[in-house]
Amino acid sequence: FMPLAYFLPFYMPNMRKWNYFLMFMISFTLIIELIQINLSIGSADIDDIILNVSGAIVFYGITKLTFSKYIYRILGRE
Repeated sequence: FMPLAYFLPFYMPNMRKWNYFLMFMISFTLIIELIQINLSIGSADIDDIILNVSGAIVFYGITKLTFSKYIYRILGRE
């Protein structure tokens, strides 16, 4: 789910706040796991939810720090 951490805040401005992004990622991952349980596809596990959400949050933090540094550099506020 790391690509979501990059593209979601880019296309949906309200996802630029970390708490909205966190709630969306938890909900989205939980829905996918529930679909796996209901359709008996793959394996559903709590570890999947924890790892997917934590990976997305880490990448979200990395992109947010990296992009803010470049934006400040471009604007001359560094």
